[in-house]
Amino acid sequence: MKEKLDSDELQDSFEIYGINISEEGIELCECYSLSGEQFAILWISYAASKTFEEINLERLESFEKEVLSKKVKFSKELSPLEEDPLSTSKVTLSTADDDDDLLAAYGASPAVLSTKKNDKPLESPGGTGVTRSYAQSVSLPDELDPNTSLAPSLTQSPSTQDAFSQRTNSEAVVSSFGPSLSEADWKADFSHIPEVKILPCGGDKSLSGAYNFMFEKLGDCSDILDDAIYYIGNQIKETLDVDELSHVHSAGNIVGIKGINPSGNCLIAEEVNIGKVLPLPNTTFKLGSDSLQIRVSCGPFTTVENLHFKPLKEYLKDVISNPPHVLFLMGPIVDSSHPLLEGLHDSYDSILERCLNIIEAAIKNTQIKVYIQISQKDVCAIPIYPTPPVFLSNPSLTSNVCLLPDPCLLDVDGITFGLTTFDLPMQISREEINFGYGSDRLGRFSKHLLLQQSFYPIYPPPENVFINLEQSDLYTRLPFTPHVIITPSDLKGFVKDVEGCLFINPERLAKGKIGGSHCRIKAKLSFGNLQLNVSINKI
Repeated sequence: MKEKLDSDELQDSFEIYGINISEEGIELCECYSLSGEQFAILWISYAASKTFEEINLERLESFEKEVLSKKVKFSKELSPLEEDPLSTSKVTLSTADDDDDLLAAYGASPAVLSTKKNDKPLESPGGTGVTRSYAQSVSLPDELDPNTSLAPSLTQSPSTQDAFSQRTNSEAVVSSFGPSLSEADWKADFSHIPEVKILPCGGDKSLSGAYNFMFEKLGDCSDILDDAIYYIGNQIKETLDVDELSHVHSAGNIVGIKGINPSGNCLIAEEVNIGKVLPLPNTTFKLGSDSLQIRVSCGPFTTVENLHFKPLKEYLKDVISNPPHVLFLMGPIVDSSHPLLEGLHDSYDSILERCLNIIEAAIKNTQIKVYIQISQKDVCAIPIYPTPPVFLSNPSLTSNVCLLPDPCLLDVDGITFGLTTFDLPMQISREEINFGYGSDRLGRFSKHLLLQQSFYPIYPPPENVFINLEQSDLYTRLPFTPHVIITPSDLKGFVKDVEGCLFINPERLAKGKIGGSHCRIKAKLSFGNLQLNVSINKI
């Protein structure tokens, strides 16, 4: 007899992904033996392809028919109660769909699922792509357009009204932190110009240029990992008995173990030392009586339907109407998995230059400082982590536009920001094994990052993530706990205060065919203490 799933536990799992599940959805979870997380990941992919924002009975029926009945089959050998309790799933997914399921977890639409990043050349394709015919040429009347010449293969269909234009939830609040503010409170006073400095992440300087990779020796990698263990001051043991302890493990988690070894081959852990969180930096805030306004947006910046960058243009119009002191644009600028890149007549460089021209045209008469962070998922970026700020051969940028590596530490008037484009909340939640540590998954992820003192604390990384350990030791470590860490994710946007550090997930500006979210941050001093207000809003 199949054990009935706990509806409250399923509801909590769905809320992490921003989904309000109905009783019918819970019945589907029970019918197909899916956890809330598994169901939510499949639904996110399906909803993105159909531009659904809410769940109803009719959509659930279509979802069951088109997705669940085709992708999921019951295991015939073991019942759910007989399976290994550490098994990652109670269902068997067809082997041919494994890569598609991984992409689906990141919100990719079905049109994208058959296209893999590693199957594409990193070089610009020039005019060697597959010829496609379209019913009309691209029309770009918007005042933010840089008047660049691009082939008409930038749109998938000639429809004049795309899903992004038909959105109805613009500027809806996804998450917030601190007292609510009026629109006038989000406008910067440029009588004060903030000072911005790029800080090193573990080494003597920040990552500023390309480096050689794929030349690492196994012995050197081993030494780097040993040094990381010694640096944190803990020790890992391979065989543990932790049945009676409440804690969380994930791949690469460095901990200290205290216990006994009565048999000589198994350490029975009595105490787990998970390390310590580094203190906040001893900096002097330079705000005075002024406030600091920061806007954050994370790519992709165009929908999967075209390469017009309509979400970016809409966002920049709002930025100009309520200008901040600093604007963070975090990659990918153009996701390498975008379906229209295959067979594109224009070079990848031309698409990225077009995007940069749109940004520069929008801010050319303003005092906004723009910082663009490169992602290894960018179509012209070097696909390695840490990712150097190099993705165009000869980028021509104005003085108030700066390229950042991934990850990066910034000091803005004494307030420190940690930025990385990796979807760490999703990756760590996939890797962790929770032993009765509670249901606060976002808090666990955030504290795990601080305890491991690294922008990427997972080892070994997933197969689709390429880490250079030698450079990682120099450019991904946390020398202190920043005041703010921004890590975009496909999970629902959140703001979380952990150990004095504010973790922010602004989501993506474009999600499949529809618009996503962006973030506003206001910082000021109150009796000498830093006070932060954060609002995550729909585009």
